[in-house]
Amino acid sequence: TYLRKDVSDGLVGLPTRFEFLVVDADCNPVPDAIIEIWYASPNGAYSEAAQAIDDGSGYSGSHSDLNSSFCTGNQSEALASNWLRGFQKGDANGRVTIDGIFPGWYSGRTAHVHFIITANGKTSVTSQLVFEKALTTAVYTKHGSYSSRGDQDTPVATDGVVAGLDVDTLTFAYAQQSDGALVCWKQISIG
Repeated sequence: TYLRKDVSDGLVGLPTRFEFLVVDADCNPVPDAIIEIWYASPNGAYSEAAQAIDDGSGYSGSHSDLNSSFCTGNQSEALASNWLRGFQKGDANGRVTIDGIFPGWYSGRTAHVHFIITANGKTSVTSQLVFEKALTTAVYTKHGSYSSRGDQDTPVATDGVVAGLDVDTLTFAYAQQSDGALVCWKQISIG
């Protein structure tokens, strides 16, 4: 099932908690919003996307834009997995928490987390969030699950997908916990 708090599915990497606060245009919390996320593994591949998500939650995601061979690298493990994909329903205060690992990178893109927010039965936002260069460099050069690939080849400043956008609005805030795990958070306004 894709309705799950922990999306790591056994992949090893830097433990990371993603915290979202969904608010309306007046900064009031949006209760019961659903956030779906998906992102690349430490080796830079996505798992195979669900064709449909229907588990009684009332959410039915569709990823018809997923190019399976590009995104999975045609890796058999990626094609047979659903790691680093999932969704959660927010609480009455607009808060959503999803646990996983820090995303990997692939050539030509900065590290990012895709997300879709669905509120009141309709998709409100489909976008992606990025990370500060100091964080990605530290993770990709020092953490054992990522360091064999080294630092990403495309920082935020030269990523063609986010170039020209207000990067501050797309960048996670973060804090490293005493045990080394990360907490990354973002307030997202919809409506």
